[in-house]
Amino acid sequence: MFVRRPQKPATTKEQDRQILLAYKDGMSWNEIADTFDISRQAVYRRLKGHIEAKKKSETHCKNNQKS
Repeated sequence: MFVRRPQKPATTKEQDRQILLAYKDGMSWNEIADTFDISRQAVYRRLKGHIEAKKKSETHCKNNQKS
């Protein structure tokens, strides 16, 4: 039986922090991917939680303004 081992992460926790800072500074996913030599999909996976939280807070703010 073949046992699949988890793949080593493409970035370290420090690089993940730098990716988030780059995103907040306005870098595009392509620029971030090129800078860290990872795929755009890898950038998205690392930023996914932050992007969803941002969308949720923006939606919440818009709903409060309508009241």
